[in-house]
Amino acid sequence: MTKSQYKIITDFEDLRAYTLSLIKSISDEQAAIIPIGSSNNLQWHLGHLLLSQTACLYLWAGIPGPGGIGNGKNFAGYFGQGTSPEKWDSLVPDWDALLKIMPEYSTGLAEKIEGHWNKAYPKTFQFMNIKMNSVAESLPFLMAHEGDHIGQIKRLVKAAS
Repeated sequence: MTKSQYKIITDFEDLRAYTLSLIKSISDEQAAIIPIGSSNNLQWHLGHLLLSQTACLYLWAGIPGPGGIGNGKNFAGYFGQGTSPEKWDSLVPDWDALLKIMPEYSTGLAEKIEGHWNKAYPKTFQFMNIKMNSVAESLPFLMAHEGDHIGQIKRLVKAAS
């Protein structure tokens, strides 16, 4: 792995650490609040970030993701684009379960994707006008995506406090 590849991975880890710092004192009750004018809550945003990272860094590249996401758990049905907590059933991973999984997705990414940096995806994926054909090409999207959700998370934390 090159120095610049390592840098973008550690930048993403730092951004994720910032996201986690925003929610560290949020209770499961607070995480479930859906403020007026919003369609999602903090629990949804955290699950959505985990799902997005799993798809970009692991599933699309054919690499097993940590924490079992994508391996039989219906994360996409709960946290995918266009989903909402208003349609969840009792099997949705709760706030504490998501917080427990998050450390596996927050550190040690360089080791987890080592050797897969340029592995081609089976097709081109595009979100936020960013085309992705490999793990390397997905990291700019993941950083922009995380930043977008940080803004929403800040708003939801304020509403929950």
